Amino acid sequence: MGTRAPGPSGRNNTLNLSVEQLNQVMDELDEANGGGSVRRNHSRISFRKPALEVEVYQPSGGSVSFCVACRNLSRGGMSIVHSSYMHVGTKCRIKMLHKTEGEKWLKGEVVQCRHVSGRVHDVGLRFSQEIDVNDFMKLDPLSNTFSLENVDPDKLDGRILLVTANDIDRKLIEVYLSETSLKMIHVTAYDEALSQFTEPFDVMLCDFDMDMDAASKAIQGIRSAGHAVPVIAIAGDLSDATKAAIRESRASALVPKPIKRDALLRALAEFILLGRGAGDDLPPPQPKHETDPSLKALADLFAQDLQKFAEEITACAKSGDEKNLRYICARIRGTGPLLGHANVADAAGKVLTLLDAEDGSIESAQEALNSLTSLCKLARAA
Repeated sequence: MGTRAPGPSGRNNTLNLSVEQLNQVMDELDEANGGGSVRRNHSRISFRKPALEVEVYQPSGGSVSFCVACRNLSRGGMSIVHSSYMHVGTKCRIKMLHKTEGEKWLKGEVVQCRHVSGRVHDVGLRFSQEIDVNDFMKLDPLSNTFSLENVDPDKLDGRILLVTANDIDRKLIEVYLSETSLKMIHVTAYDEALSQFTEPFDVMLCDFDMDMDAASKAIQGIRSAGHAVPVIAIAGDLSDATKAAIRESRASALVPKPIKRDALLRALAEFILLGRGAGDDLPPPQPKHETDPSLKALADLFAQDLQKFAEEITACAKSGDEKNLRYICARIRGTGPLLGHANVADAAGKVLTLLDAEDGSIESAQEALNSLTSLCKLARAA
């Protein structure tokens, strides 16, 4: 029978460091290990957890369990920080929370361990079987974060549809795909895209710089016709308004311009090689709400207020004024659904939920605040 060190109720991790102290240690490790590796297949994605239970199997038999802090996660393994040296080859298993299956033990072994300073050791674990990172963490589909760090072009095969009127971008993409076995169909207008689906496509590349509204309508039309093709948005304009429009269109990922070869191949591999679905990690589509005709004038005024709220939310976040920030979010959440802005109300509710969390703060809610601000700026008369 294994022995068990104190868990989260006793201390959070073997280093007995606070979240702030851990973040400082991990910031230094990330900075020292910054950049990718030409030999590394799997991208290491930040996955900071103050306490994950790990069970280590001892050579003499039996096991010991304790909690460690996690630094990052990949399809093939994870990095943890621990208070003592762990021998390479040590077998272990780590308890993780799966999105749909609940608590799940992942088997693995130690592949590297180095002393950093004091009692801090940076430990690399390799899983016995590769995982889908999306099962254990929520990735922003527009963050340009993909599971594979290096992609062999020879393995990319299938059909892709490119929608762009930018001839230079088209030629650039053709050069990037020249070493692959991908067949690319190209159209220059959004309204030409749907007619190309006489045969299925593995991925659709859609240029959002031409017309955001038209691009969104084209994607929605394709999905409404029953084609669950993953859509990779490409855009040079990365403003909050553009990102909000891409989210609303339910695109599956974003590759920013200028388009880089590695970024494009990694994005394509996510869907073609790893089989990530079109709707993975995307928020559900917002239901359409009809506004009571008698409230139309109020709805128009509220849309104008949302434009002002965007500026006020930004100012409150910058100054740390949580009281007024909560007040604004409560107003939006309470009134938005009635006046045709349920999506903005939901975004405001998410901010309040994050602020109300045990370790909630303006900093921890910043990503949700950015989304809320973008939606407020996009608000139009109901």
